[in-house]
Amino acid sequence: MGFVINAWGDRYEVMNESMQLNGYLFSLSLMHLLNRKIGQGFFFRADAGAAKFSIVADGLGNSTSDWGWGGLVGGGFGIPITPGTRILFNVNYSIRHVEGESVGALEFSIGGLF
Repeated sequence: MGFVINAWGDRYEVMNESMQLNGYLFSLSLMHLLNRKIGQGFFFRADAGAAKFSIVADGLGNSTSDWGWGGLVGGGFGIPITPGTRILFNVNYSIRHVEGESVGALEFSIGGLF
């Protein structure tokens, strides 16, 4: 059990103009390990917490949403690097619901467990 910040970005460019949407999830994360060693081997995870969006657009500046909620489910594989550090390979699906809009994302990521 721990605290996780999960983020993604999606950038669009049309005729030399760009816009980027970023999604953030600040959440409590629970991991279920399939063996007895923390962060080694296969695991499942579930996160739930507060969500927020930001938009950066050429000519329009930056905009940040109100707070909403979100969640994430997924799994992966952990590899020990040192006695207290692990590299985690994840496949997750997350959803963020903010200001009446819901945005889902399928994510492939590499992270750390300390």
